[in-house]
Amino acid sequence: LSEQGHSTADLAVKMSKLNLVRALEIVGQNGREAVSGFAEGDDLQLLMMGIKRFTKMSYPNLKELRRSIAEVIIDKNAYPL
Repeated sequence: LSEQGHSTADLAVKMSKLNLVRALEIVGQNGREAVSGFAEGDDLQLLMMGIKRFTKMSYPNLKELRRSIAEVIIDKNAYPL
């Protein structure tokens, strides 16, 4: 890939990671709210553990991701993708 292609792909990966973190947080929150509406006791605990397991991820440095994305946008003075 050219330097331009590599930086565009790198930026897309960074933006995707940021979006994935936000999406998993939303899915987890909505799942917990939904499960708490119909389950109780042991069933509730089991379902909550399942939600926690399937929405778990290793968090990247979100502050650094946002800064590096912002730097590209500021440098180009436009949305780069």
